[in-house]
Amino acid sequence: MKITCVCPFVCAAAVMLCSCGAKSADPDRPLPENFSVTAEMTDGDFACTAEMTRSANGWDIVMTAPETVEGVSFHITGENMTIRSGELSFTTPHEDILQASPVRLTAAVLDRCVKHRTEGELYGQHYAAELDGGQPVQLVAGTDFSVTFCDFSEVNDYDT
Repeated sequence: MKITCVCPFVCAAAVMLCSCGAKSADPDRPLPENFSVTAEMTDGDFACTAEMTRSANGWDIVMTAPETVEGVSFHITGENMTIRSGELSFTTPHEDILQASPVRLTAAVLDRCVKHRTEGELYGQHYAAELDGGQPVQLVAGTDFSVTFCDFSEVNDYDT
């Protein structure tokens, strides 16, 4: 009998500890200039996960899933993108990379979120990003593209 009386309290405590929590006190705060985040991207039937870091040096992005792209990295600066896979690498101007690629589109939208532009038009697609207290939560663009963000942290330039 004691177990049934305690069970609702234990369940309630577990739900409060394990839930995502309440919204931030400042949900309209823009993204900080420098941060790191995990992005789970879905574009139609293709799904991938990447560790993304934004700093004064640009973007450093490493694919972590699926296994076929694991370890492929991207370094994006103002004008160029360098793509590396193992010992191979190449650098090319942004114009030469598909604008709607999941990595490029996600980085470009997050750049706009730093400037507090969470909704608009980019590369011919409508996008909407959800922030909570200066942290990205979700991004939707076009008809088939979405990103869920987790493991957000601010970084200092000297950390990158």
